[in-house]
Amino acid sequence: MSTTYFITGANRGIGFAIVNSLAENLNNKVIATVRDKSKAVDLLKLAEQNSNIHIIEVDVGDSKSIDTLDDQIQPITSQIDIFISNAAMGTIISKVLEIPEHEWLNHYKVNTLGPILVLKKLYKYLIKSDIKKIAIISSLAGSFQAPINTNFNPYGQTKCALNFAAYNLASELKPEGFIVLAIHPGTVLTETALKTFDIFDARNPQIGGALRSMAITPEESATSVLKIINKATDEINGKFINFDGTNLAY
Repeated sequence: MSTTYFITGANRGIGFAIVNSLAENLNNKVIATVRDKSKAVDLLKLAEQNSNIHIIEVDVGDSKSIDTLDDQIQPITSQIDIFISNAAMGTIISKVLEIPEHEWLNHYKVNTLGPILVLKKLYKYLIKSDIKKIAIISSLAGSFQAPINTNFNPYGQTKCALNFAAYNLASELKPEGFIVLAIHPGTVLTETALKTFDIFDARNPQIGGALRSMAITPEESATSVLKIINKATDEINGKFINFDGTNLAY
C-alpha cells in the first residue's frame, strides 16, 4: 500500500534525513519542498536516484509562494496521507528587548503562520486519506518547561505559538479522523546548531556544553521522528512528543 508524505524544509538537516529515510521504501511517495531547487544540490541528487521523490518549491514565509502549491501538487497526486511540517528558521539569539521588529515578524511568518497556511492548502488532499496525520516539528525551546534558558526568543516564542496551533488543530480536526501532534526532534547536529553551539561556547560555556552533550545526528532524529509518526494513534492526538517517545509539557 502506497503512502504519500508531504514534508517542508527538505533541503538539509532533519528534513533531508527524513526524505532520505522515506525514499528507501518504494511504496512511499515523498513530496519534498525547498525554497530554491537550484540550491538543493544534495536533494536533487537524491531525487535522481529515487523516482519516488518529488521536489517542489515553496517559501513557507511567503503567502504568495504558498498559493502556488496546488499547481505543483496536482500533477503528482490527488491525496496526501501524512504532512510533516518541518521548515523553520532560527537566526537570532538575543534578549527580548534587543531584538528588532523585523526579526520577530520574519520568525512568526515562517515558524507559526507558514505551517498553518500550508496546512490550509493541503487539507483537501489530506481529507481524502484514511491515515490523515499531521506532524508539526516543534522544539523544546517553545516549552515553558525547557530546562535551559537559551535566549532563543523569536524561535522559542514562535514555536510556542505553533504548539498552541497544533494543540487546537488536534481538537478541531479529530471528528474528521485526523491525528495531530507536535514533535521535538532532539538537539540535532545541523549547520545551524553547530553555529549556535559556538555562540554559546563564547557567551556561556556551560550552556554550550549542555547543548552539545544532548546532540544527536539528523539521521538519528529522522529515525525517531518517523517512528513516532508511523506508530501514532488517536491516543497521542494533541500531544507534544519528545524524540524518544515520551510526553513533553507544552
